[in-house]
Amino acid sequence: MTAHMHTGRLGRAAIAALAVAAAVATAPAALADIGSAVGRVGAKAVTLPGGGLQLFARSTAGELLTVGFRPTGPLGEWGAWTGLHQQISGQPSAVVGAGGLVSVFALNPAGHLITDWQESADGPFDHSGDLGSGFAGDPLPVAAADGTMAVFLRGADGNLWTTRQSVPDGGWSAPALVAGGVGIVGTPSAVVDGAGVVSLFAARPDGHLLTVWQDAAGAPLSNVADLGTGFAPDAGTASILNGDGTMSVFLRGSGDILVTVGQTVPGGGWSAPTPVRDAVTVSGTPAAVRRADGSVGVLALRDGRLMGAWQAMPHGAFDTYYEGRGDIDYSGDLVVPGSPDNNVTLYVHGADGQLHGAFGVALPDRPGWTGTSVPPAPGGLA
Repeated sequence: MTAHMHTGRLGRAAIAALAVAAAVATAPAALADIGSAVGRVGAKAVTLPGGGLQLFARSTAGELLTVGFRPTGPLGEWGAWTGLHQQISGQPSAVVGAGGLVSVFALNPAGHLITDWQESADGPFDHSGDLGSGFAGDPLPVAAADGTMAVFLRGADGNLWTTRQSVPDGGWSAPALVAGGVGIVGTPSAVVDGAGVVSLFAARPDGHLLTVWQDAAGAPLSNVADLGTGFAPDAGTASILNGDGTMSVFLRGSGDILVTVGQTVPGGGWSAPTPVRDAVTVSGTPAAVRRADGSVGVLALRDGRLMGAWQAMPHGAFDTYYEGRGDIDYSGDLVVPGSPDNNVTLYVHGADGQLHGAFGVALPDRPGWTGTSVPPAPGGLA
């Protein structure tokens, strides 16, 4: 790996958790930060102070794009898609820090990890940096309570790599192997627990599920455990911190069946892989969301349609199931904010090359979904 050090204002105090408060069918939900105060995980959409939303994507021409929603007026208002003058491959991931300033990370076509960021709230993304080369996977940024950030991603050698800050808003370290070298596929997912300890989850090319974690907040991720085998060799993971401090992971198992593994007690062992519901098969990477009562929902794509399965109570069975009518042929992974009031807003790429939103109410018997408008991106999205 090659480091390209940049010492500008890159550190932001925290990554915004994506959460939804209330919504109307023509606008995204009002947004609230329900993430852990000890650290948060990046995503393709970030919430802003005051209820705004910023989405990031890649155009069909390979340019890094962004569009924002601001809660002005009774319904709020979307802006226009804006190009950030960066050519990227794969998908970006963004973070929000102190003062509502946003930073976004992505790979460029040469395998360099690049970042763009604001210097003022709602300001332009007119600052950029190169954090190193030799990478192949989409980045996953994680922020600590002290404002320092780390980015995790797969290298061209197939191993999990990281680069990190030692002080908030400081420079970035040279890229380094995680845990001495851990081979993965796809993009890892992460959980930050109540003590600020980061745990990463990813599948190995041989179908094993791995977790890598710290002994304490701020320490290296030096612990590695194998959580079992029989998973799809290209499975992406969705991980979540349950209300009682345990963690759960969702991914595709053998035959693309949606399965989950979870802890029974915080810091304890892990269950064997279990189908989420009736051996339902899905595509892509699922997304998980924790509701205000501590119960968890998992969403995924099934034959181009949106499906969701929900627990009636924390650690309960996923007895509530919903599958969309197929009005839109979805083709991309989900971007799903969590919700403090049992509502969920998600964003997903459609086969038409545009980003679509859906607002859902997870009722006890059946969740219902309505469309939310996202401005079409000229030329489409990749």
